[in-house]
Amino acid sequence: MNGFPARVSLTPDLDGQDLSGGIAFSRPNGEPEKVSIWQLAREPCLVLLPLSHHGTTRVRSSRIKMCFSRRRNLFSIDASYYSAESEHRGTALLSGTQVVLRALEREDLTALHKWQNDEEIMRLARSFPDHVISKEALEAEFARELKGEDTGRRAYIIEEKSTRKPVGWATIRIHQFQRKMTAADVGLALGEKTAWNKGYGTETAGLLLDEVFRQLNLHRAEWWTYAENNVSVQLAKKLGFKEEARLRDAVFFDNRYHDLVVLGLLKQEFESIKVVSETSREKTTVSYLQSS
Repeated sequence: MNGFPARVSLTPDLDGQDLSGGIAFSRPNGEPEKVSIWQLAREPCLVLLPLSHHGTTRVRSSRIKMCFSRRRNLFSIDASYYSAESEHRGTALLSGTQVVLRALEREDLTALHKWQNDEEIMRLARSFPDHVISKEALEAEFARELKGEDTGRRAYIIEEKSTRKPVGWATIRIHQFQRKMTAADVGLALGEKTAWNKGYGTETAGLLLDEVFRQLNLHRAEWWTYAENNVSVQLAKKLGFKEEARLRDAVFFDNRYHDLVVLGLLKQEFESIKVVSETSREKTTVSYLQSS
């Protein structure tokens, strides 16, 4: 199978009035398929994988969108948040102005292997400069994500939007210490050093926080790094994170101990920052239009 379904129609009343509505589409083999409005209510986003991908149709959570992919083709209903960019090489799950975050694919392990065996990158990413890992170990680590089976961690490849070149990776790790899932760790690393100092990290972190708070509806996000990682600490604070704890001498590398800094951001804080940012952007637009 080389493509995605030929016909797609969306018929739900999003206010929930028309309970007979749903999503109807034709599979590549011609078989009809429909997802009811009740399933849309339970799962704000549907990712529908063709039968030949993993043997069954799987449903994964996010915003209301439909993904029909053997690997990387996507059709999106909510174009303001998820991109419909089937002409691009990757499936654009989270799209910004400079970067796109898409699902990890098996062929990405080659780049990931290079990045995770780089001393400078792993010092910043995991406080672990002597980190070494084989491709086989990487494949084992991400086996569940590659199969779409890990509900506790979301792994993304960061792509430069203008070139569609992979430049790093990012993760959302949902805390599962208790039955109620209310928090997640967010993390990112730009593996291609040519992508540093371009604002890619800031935009990537913003997309991750949108996912954590506005799609997964979690209550708090956490950001961990070692104390001397000034770029990471300042980025977190720029996004609204507050330092909540400092674990003294918690990690050891480069022949000495380092403190670990734990920063946190609550959903209401995130929303307040977004409102201020969006209001400022609207005022800037109005001012520009008035002066034109």
